[in-house]
Amino acid sequence: MLVLGHTSPLYFLCVPVIVIYWFADNILSRHTIDYYFSVLSIILIGVAVDFLLTVFKLIEFTQGQLLPSWLMLLWVLFALTFSAGYRWLNKLPVIVSAILGGIFGPLAYWAASKLSSVEILSPVLFTSISAVFWGLLFLVLRLWHINGDSQGHKLDPNSYNS
Repeated sequence: MLVLGHTSPLYFLCVPVIVIYWFADNILSRHTIDYYFSVLSIILIGVAVDFLLTVFKLIEFTQGQLLPSWLMLLWVLFALTFSAGYRWLNKLPVIVSAILGGIFGPLAYWAASKLSSVEILSPVLFTSISAVFWGLLFLVLRLWHINGDSQGHKLDPNSYNS
């Protein structure tokens, strides 16, 4: 909905859904300050990198925006759901997480370029930079959480057998 529906009036329903998710997550989970720091860090780093990709003319948004609201909301949603949504990565070696991030991060942008109003202007350079960024992001996030989950608890490898 964030990528495909950003031109629809229903698009702004995403904001209350994200806020409701955030409140529910905070009620159901006992997060530590580390969790909030990691969420804020992911948002700021992601938005900054997308800003730089735009400034250096590697990507461009057809509506003439430097950074559209849907992209920033996508980073918020990614940051809020990373710990739970990517928990399965904890079963894999850290380097595999980095490789998967380096492959699928750029693929997400390429998919968005086919579905939405973003254009990749320099495909080879963009893909190279994006692969390095996403690989490093997943590497750092895995290393950051290697001794604890998003709530700051020690990881129990048996608790992720789904």
